[in-house]
Amino acid sequence: MSYEAVDIHVMDQLGDPISGVVVRFFGADGSALETQGVTDANGVASFLLPSGAFTVRCYKFAVAFGAPTQITVLEGWINGFNLYGQTVERPLASDSRLCTAYGFFRRENGSPYANVDIHIVAKFNPLLLDGSAVMPGRLSVRTNVIGYAQVNLIRNGQYDITIQGDRDLARLVTVPDEASVNLPDLLFPVVDRVTFDVAAPWAIPVGSSLDVLPTVYLSDGRALEGSALGDVAWSSSDDTIVCVIAGTDKLTLRGLRSGVATISAARKDYTIIRIPDSPIVGQPVSVTVS
Repeated sequence: MSYEAVDIHVMDQLGDPISGVVVRFFGADGSALETQGVTDANGVASFLLPSGAFTVRCYKFAVAFGAPTQITVLEGWINGFNLYGQTVERPLASDSRLCTAYGFFRRENGSPYANVDIHIVAKFNPLLLDGSAVMPGRLSVRTNVIGYAQVNLIRNGQYDITIQGDRDLARLVTVPDEASVNLPDLLFPVVDRVTFDVAAPWAIPVGSSLDVLPTVYLSDGRALEGSALGDVAWSSSDDTIVCVIAGTDKLTLRGLRSGVATISAARKDYTIIRIPDSPIVGQPVSVTVS
């Protein structure tokens, strides 16, 4: 029996990758769990499996998958398989000043959290929006039988949102300048991805420095200011090769000796737990010092 590299590509109905999908391999009869993994930002989960037949099941909340898929891992072949899920159609606000907040809520046992009242109070004073008066008030929305809720909010507006349940939960949120946002991400944003003004990978001569401007994004789509020192810890995998000095608006990389190291970003706040706990997209970045 040989072990082979197996890639599972999970896509939606449009062919776009679906990240965060739990992919589970069972025996050919579908009974015994062999292994499992989670798709990355490209919708890919990679495995090392013995040749033979397997049953594959995929799981992600708010994504519908069909019957379990039967696959056969062949010895000496490129074992790549495409699987498809039906995602909830993303609602888009037709008014360019509004953002549609939508999403699903679950109970502690994983079942849909139906009939939850969500109360929304604007934090801004009366204002004029394209000449129209926006008066302070209270919005309310209730989750339906599958735990889904949807509401339009003003882009860049601040709101107090209270979720009514056994223990009321209140959150202060800032709406992104987007046509839509996942409501749970709006309520519980975490650092999600980073981009840089200098294309990676990077190369630095020994004794020289490189300034890089990062942009750090939250999972609700908002960009944080500067290098987001309050939310992200920047580090080098080997400080004897390249050290990273994190300023308020830039990262300064200094090449100390020849070699290769990586620059990483880690979340500082772990009070919000995400399952699966996907790493920050766009890092680590390789740096070569020569």
